[in-house]
Amino acid sequence: MANNVSSKTSLIIIFTLLIFFVSSSTYGFICGDANNDSTGPNVADLVFLVNYVFKGGSAPEIPESSNVDGSPGIFISDLVFMVNYIFKGGPEPSCDPIPNNTTEVTLFTPLALTTTYLIDDTGVVINTWQSSYRPALSVYMLDDSTLLRTAKLGDNSIFSSTGGSGGRVEQYDWDGNLIWEFEHSSDNYLLHHDIEPLPNGNILMISWEYKSPTEAIEAGRNPVLINNDMLWPDMIIEVEPSFSSGGTIVWEWHLWDHLIQDYDSTKNNYGIISDHPEKVDLNFTRNQGNADWTHFNGIAYNAELDHVMVTVHKFSEVWIIDHNTTSTEAAGPAGDLLYRWGNPQTYDRGNSDDQKLFAPHNGNWIDNDNSDAGDIIIFNNGQGRPGGGYSSIEQINPPADGFGKYNIDPGTSYEPDKSNWTYAADPTDDFFSGHISGAKRLPDGNTLICNGEEGYFFEVTPQGETVWEYTNPYIGGGPAGIEVFRAERYWLPDKK
Repeated sequence: MANNVSSKTSLIIIFTLLIFFVSSSTYGFICGDANNDSTGPNVADLVFLVNYVFKGGSAPEIPESSNVDGSPGIFISDLVFMVNYIFKGGPEPSCDPIPNNTTEVTLFTPLALTTTYLIDDTGVVINTWQSSYRPALSVYMLDDSTLLRTAKLGDNSIFSSTGGSGGRVEQYDWDGNLIWEFEHSSDNYLLHHDIEPLPNGNILMISWEYKSPTEAIEAGRNPVLINNDMLWPDMIIEVEPSFSSGGTIVWEWHLWDHLIQDYDSTKNNYGIISDHPEKVDLNFTRNQGNADWTHFNGIAYNAELDHVMVTVHKFSEVWIIDHNTTSTEAAGPAGDLLYRWGNPQTYDRGNSDDQKLFAPHNGNWIDNDNSDAGDIIIFNNGQGRPGGGYSSIEQINPPADGFGKYNIDPGTSYEPDKSNWTYAADPTDDFFSGHISGAKRLPDGNTLICNGEEGYFFEVTPQGETVWEYTNPYIGGGPAGIEVFRAERYWLPDKK
């Protein structure tokens, strides 16, 4: 009897060690070891996760160790999985955040060319798409492996001379056939810079709209700040695609509906700027008299909150607005800014010492496949940064209350006071891109960064170690040369 017990005990020990060895060698940590005590998964890990998920307790030191149900993110489903495994003999934890049977690919389009490239992690070209137009400026791959790209028409007499000008959006199938096209270009408006595909199949697009000097002055713009006889405030449209061409604008938001000014009490929008951080100061300007006043260069969408974020180059901020409105509602208080961050000088609640962003790009939410889901990550170009220009990546946790509201105390600026994660080179001046560029958090916790001016993409760990890099070899003529607006990472089914 004693020998049988001893044999069973030995087998259990061997089996436990085998699980430990396999888990550690596969993931670099023990899958299910939420409290990181080098044991588990066990009841102590389950208690740790319950405290984190429901009571605001400490986050797992290694977030990936708690994604036990095989899907990204730490949610109630992981707790249910742990209970089933520990108490009911359910399946073993699986912590791999990257889907099986996929190829990791990176998508980019050089600004000087009309070709879009899809490469694997060794730099081998997996696919290309050919357009008749250069990009303007972003490009994305959708879940069905079709390509959605912006395009520069170049024939708009009002707007086309400005960086990022576009006017067109195209969709191609995997084989390079054009399957949808949409144009939004006239003397009164022009698409530019970026788009954002939505879960419902619609597409958010950024556009300039033309305002005359008379309209600008009546709204309260200082006449000294009007040159070129025009002003271009930004707007956002949501387009529902129609068949192979065209689409219907089903929602729109106009910056022009959300102004404040303290220059002329006889004009519209007059008020105390610091009392209204939800409004945009019509006379705040980075480049005096430049018609391209705000220069949105990025747009992102949070489906859980139904919020839209834009990156505002010339205000050195990111702004968040509510998408859960009608177009009519969006023109009123419901369309005012919910949140802004990066430069409280823009709403008279700070000075130059309080500025955190400098001509930024590509503000976007960290996806739900990551333990930092809901945080915002931003490429901080560093143009005009005190102490010398260098670029950095900033991650912030906005003060959201869980109900779509962002807290701000009277007389103060929006929090946080500082980033909760930053990447910069050492020395800092080894990494600088004065314009374009972007950053995206990946499911495994690494960050994909595009130094747009140098056409250089690299992936860094949370500790800042570079684990992958690639330089665009496809160089065109003109000032764009090697430049790339952004690089996007996807996981392609191996059948492709």
